[in-house]
Amino acid sequence: MKRSVVVATVLWLEVAGCTPEPNPQVNQLAVDQTLRVAIPEDIGVFEPLDPDQLFYPPDYSIAQNLFDGLFRMDDQLRVVPDIAAKMPIISADGLTYTIPLRPDARFSNGDPVTATDVMYSWNRAVIAGGPLASFSGDANVFGHIAGYADVERAIGTGNPPPQLAGLSAPDPHTIQIRLSSPVGDYFLTQLTLPPMWIVDQHVIQAGGEQRWWQHSDSLVGTGPFKMVRRVPGSSMVFAPVPNWWGGGAAPLLKAVELDVVPDAIKVLQGYRSGHYDLVGLGDYGPGAAGTKLASELTGDPAHAAEVHRFIYGRTEWLGFNLQSGPFSGVNGRLGRLALSQAIDPVELARAACASGTLCFPATGGLISKGLDGYLGDGSNNVLRFNVRDARANLQEWDPTGSVRNRITYVYIANSLFRDVAKNLQRQWRRNLGIEVTLQGYDPATFIYDRLSGDYALFRASWAADYNSPENWYDDLFLGNGAPSSAPGYDSPQFVTTVTQAENASGAAAQNAYQQADRMLLEQAVIDPLLYYVHTVVMKPYVAGFGANALYDYRWTAIKLLQH
Repeated sequence: MKRSVVVATVLWLEVAGCTPEPNPQVNQLAVDQTLRVAIPEDIGVFEPLDPDQLFYPPDYSIAQNLFDGLFRMDDQLRVVPDIAAKMPIISADGLTYTIPLRPDARFSNGDPVTATDVMYSWNRAVIAGGPLASFSGDANVFGHIAGYADVERAIGTGNPPPQLAGLSAPDPHTIQIRLSSPVGDYFLTQLTLPPMWIVDQHVIQAGGEQRWWQHSDSLVGTGPFKMVRRVPGSSMVFAPVPNWWGGGAAPLLKAVELDVVPDAIKVLQGYRSGHYDLVGLGDYGPGAAGTKLASELTGDPAHAAEVHRFIYGRTEWLGFNLQSGPFSGVNGRLGRLALSQAIDPVELARAACASGTLCFPATGGLISKGLDGYLGDGSNNVLRFNVRDARANLQEWDPTGSVRNRITYVYIANSLFRDVAKNLQRQWRRNLGIEVTLQGYDPATFIYDRLSGDYALFRASWAADYNSPENWYDDLFLGNGAPSSAPGYDSPQFVTTVTQAENASGAAAQNAYQQADRMLLEQAVIDPLLYYVHTVVMKPYVAGFGANALYDYRWTAIKLLQH
């Protein structure tokens, strides 16, 4: 194993090993079980806190405590029943899913949950056309259900039919889904997503479609917590639902207080003074305050244990235009190899990742560690850092030197991406002797131009919506995302492999997906650079907090120890 891979593995172990462990000598509960947290922005800034529109990860991390679907992901990202009484009964032809519902499921206001509520919630989400219900192809969470195309056409006329033809309720506690064609394992994963969460029709109609989620008296769900107070733009308070139907031990927390504090200095002061117990809730990320705190505390032996780093399912990679420009055509692979092999990912991480607070080297393929489809540490063999091979490929690609110094790397102009860009530029200068121009743009310009195929070399990234490789390959390389992920990439073998994976299940599906990832690496279609990290800073007396590669665990396991 080469040194860069060894160091990268050590960096990963530093990240993975920081799971919160309470002090075994302190096991008495604090009298006050109120978790106080600072967050940088209010709910609903980017989208409503409404399951049919929910997409923004930080809002998701809050909403998952308020709502349930028929199924959910457990802490290990396995699909388990939620409002459903058990896993679906699937017909022999794979077209019909019969799902019994728990008869004891209740909304937080006491209303019972029936099949009618499921029908209402799902049909409402289809018509609303939120982000996860408007993607093309297999990425659309409703796209496989029979009748979806009819609803989609009718929405354009302003007169959508009342429900999907493939959705029915044989009795008050049974839902039946009829698919237009058989689907692989990922369909069950999609059933856990926000558009599939159940809402209370009576509450929404009384509170108003645009307003019901904004107020504590009408933000009603089926989850273990409910909102009890909100001052828009300032604060929110959540409390456990008494006698929650979900079972298990009742939450030990009596309240979760979220203060909206966009000022990083005030967050720092609040944490240091003990006013806040935790910084970095959800996928807000550590922000400026959390990054500074993490840096300070990591270097202080007395407080280093307050910094916790969790894998976050996002990958950043070097993107190439395979349709036109210097990296296209048969010879273009040599240029892609040259630039990729000239990058030491460990050096890049040290320059850009704030001592592991933000990211760490990507050595295991496109899909980030912690998610299904990860290839394994040190799997980027073809693209591994190797200056000798990089220089040889550069010379074969551009023997006259007419191309190498006319390359521009394009990225979104923010501090992290700028740090990445500058380090790439330095490494290419040192290892290849070339001068790559850097160009940063605002997000709107960058995305528009990249979708138009205007860039030859660019920054690209993806954050998983759910735990299935399908969410990466189909969305990025076969669907609408393909023009921006790898313009001009056209491989029948890749398409066939991904299609086989999508129609398979279990190990057969995973093996095919991993084969597709190896194709991307072998052909140097992309060069994975960094996997992202979710960093949380919390007081030693906060126990039970955790996160997986997609989201924080629910608040039900959190408790505050005596301090």
